[in-house]
Amino acid sequence: MQKYLALLVLVGISCVAAETPVYECDNGLPLPSSTQVNDCEELPCPLVQGSLVEALISFKSEVYTEVLRPETIAYALGVEVNYPLDEPDGCKALVDRFCPIDEGETVKYKLQMPVLDIFPKINLSLKFTMFDENDDGMVCFMLDAKVVGPSK
Repeated sequence: MQKYLALLVLVGISCVAAETPVYECDNGLPLPSSTQVNDCEELPCPLVQGSLVEALISFKSEVYTEVLRPETIAYALGVEVNYPLDEPDGCKALVDRFCPIDEGETVKYKLQMPVLDIFPKINLSLKFTMFDENDDGMVCFMLDAKVVGPSK
């Protein structure tokens, strides 16, 4: 019986999605409690041309808010560019809940970012920040990535 229990525990552990390594922003905002970007387990994360990058970001809100506004900025070749998001209303991309968010509540946000075919194959850094209704930052992280072509 103990052998079966040990096997179930090992299978359960292997099925848990791996965390994506992220690092702090220079603005002093807290990191998310967990971040999973596609299947990325080490940096730089590959961003495949013509695909949709999906990230699951869990964070604890330190304030009550009725609004969530995500912002992603790409840094590459000495240039800073706002990265286009398909859904600018963060409340619509929450997993298993809706706004408002209570102070102290932990929420999961599903980020979706298109990687267009025309994006050049370069290394870049991405900065993700979630803002509240007062346009104050709630959570922030940085991620190193590399745009790659589709596998053939």
